Amino acid sequence: MSRPKSSGTGIGPVRPIDGGAPGSGPEHPRLRAARVEEAAALSAFMTRMFTEAFGADNNPDDLAMYLRRSYSAARQRKELGDPDIRTIIAEGPAGLAGYAMLRRGSVPPPVVTQPDPVELWRFYVDTPWKGGGLAQRLMKAVRHETALLGGGSLWLSVWERNPRAIAFYRKGSWMWDRRSS
Repeated sequence: MSRPKSSGTGIGPVRPIDGGAPGSGPEHPRLRAARVEEAAALSAFMTRMFTEAFGADNNPDDLAMYLRRSYSAARQRKELGDPDIRTIIAEGPAGLAGYAMLRRGSVPPPVVTQPDPVELWRFYVDTPWKGGGLAQRLMKAVRHETALLGGGSLWLSVWERNPRAIAFYRKGSWMWDRRSS
């Protein structure tokens, strides 16, 4: 069975990113590039993930405005079509289980001095999948996609009030700088 190709999105054919990896059997989420035609579903998932992570710490009006601006289906279609952005989804038996977005060409903070930096722009794993190894698999796919984007280094920023994410990144040996931009 051949897989459908993306429709001019700059992310190439739809392909499993970690096929055959431990923990990637039928009961585990499959990692692959997102497709433009999945923008609406991705938008809904992204909106839910951001709201669950940060909704309680934000003014509801500000949150609603940010979600419309950052996670609309139209915005996701545009981002999925951008050759400098890669979106990796974790597709579980019942739907999306997580996603990561990489962005080439964004301006890193001054502390990032390595060559050809690529930003890990967004990284979320849905609650039922946390603690089971999906985040590590997704991060491995992120590093692989960074290389495909021509990245010589990978950087991210994380909100200081997100202790679980901070712990995950520290465990993954990320260099840490507490300065904010």
